[in-house]
Amino acid sequence: MPTALPVTILIAMTPSLFTFPIRRRYVRVEAAMPVRCAGMTGMTRNVSEGGLYFEMESTVDVGSEVSFDVEMNTPLGGMKLKGSGQVLRKEQKGSRTGIAVKVIESRLETIG
Repeated sequence: MPTALPVTILIAMTPSLFTFPIRRRYVRVEAAMPVRCAGMTGMTRNVSEGGLYFEMESTVDVGSEVSFDVEMNTPLGGMKLKGSGQVLRKEQKGSRTGIAVKVIESRLETIG
């Protein structure tokens, strides 16, 4: 009796079976962390190497460049992701605005 190939190998061997487009360049991680942007505070909803999505009560213009600080608790202590990015889109969510930012530059700093 022939043995079945693992799905991951089967997919790698037959990519033409899967014709749907893969639109994401970076893996997103669902995460709720405090974020400061444009002088206001909010909470992230997801982050990736290439961008972040957060909600806050203030709004910024699509296309504008913004600075952001995201506070993170890690096993090694508090860290802050500081950076800048371009606002790709925004969407109204009740009294809050969801904002998608493409990261232009970023760096990690220890809090302490």
